[in-house]
Amino acid sequence: MKFLKSKSLAALSLAFIVTLMPQRVDGASPPKDPFANYMKMYDYASVHKYRVINKNLYFQKDGQSGRFERKMNPKRINPHVNSQIYNATVSLLHGKYYTSTSYMPKMDTIPSRVILSFSPSEAYAMSGSTAFNYIFYDEQGDKYNSHITLTTSSLWYTDVSELNKDHAEAVYKAKLQNSINALFDENNEKAIFEFVFSEYLKSAKRQTKDGTVRKKKFGNINVVMEKRTVPTFYFSYVRKP
Repeated sequence: MKFLKSKSLAALSLAFIVTLMPQRVDGASPPKDPFANYMKMYDYASVHKYRVINKNLYFQKDGQSGRFERKMNPKRINPHVNSQIYNATVSLLHGKYYTSTSYMPKMDTIPSRVILSFSPSEAYAMSGSTAFNYIFYDEQGDKYNSHITLTTSSLWYTDVSELNKDHAEAVYKAKLQNSINALFDENNEKAIFEFVFSEYLKSAKRQTKDGTVRKKKFGNINVVMEKRTVPTFYFSYVRKP
């Protein structure tokens, strides 16, 4: 049994492969074809940075130019990496917010990676202001033997009524949970989300000091939370899947 999963999605054959989105926490009916209106998606997703074929995202070799032929290598550290990038990207798509998925080639000691983020708009994403972001590594991550990291920057932007409750506007909290559900085994996804959100909330309430490190194990996944201004979560396998 694998603990980082590839959700099974029904494919349709168009210019891109179309799938049913995973069930969303916010209860809204997901679109049957998330990539059907490709040109219209420019307003809320970085579709100019990749092409979708057979439930895989293909990027340009250097992340900026050339043919769309580069995808992550599942033989290195994470056999599920391509399906996870696809599923997580689809889980975050929202017509009123911005989902950025981009590839960064290897540079010096930094391995090649895909960065996935959710923001209020493209302008926020371009300025680096993201509600949260994932990094999917092609090789071993720089800390804790990680193959995925998640940084929860701020799940609150404008709704003051939400701030006093749990420092999270409903859409950002729901999308964080949707993406975790898209990545992890159904036996562990709820517990992983609860751990991630509780650490985010403690940080938002200034109850966690910088430098704090907490470790948890969920099935075959080790999670290390390290607080550096905001919490970053490092995911690694207990044993090779």
